[in-house]
Amino acid sequence: MTQEFIDVLNKVNPEILDNPGIDLIEEGLVDSLCVMDLIDELEMALGIDFDPYDVMPENFASAEALWELVSRYLGALAEL
Repeated sequence: MTQEFIDVLNKVNPEILDNPGIDLIEEGLVDSLCVMDLIDELEMALGIDFDPYDVMPENFASAEALWELVSRYLGALAEL
């Protein structure tokens, strides 16, 4: 995970990183508004644009799942 990614998670909801291994959506730590904030902040901080098809609960269920998604975008940028 990059520091920018960690900073965004802490800005949007510090509890995301404090609760590894639980489903953040199921436990109520991440809701639809939080997902939208995460998308906006990550796009600005990392210079990526999420595809609407990637905005699925499983991609935002944990910090690890979100990092996997972001990593794919960062990898695609590196290939350009």
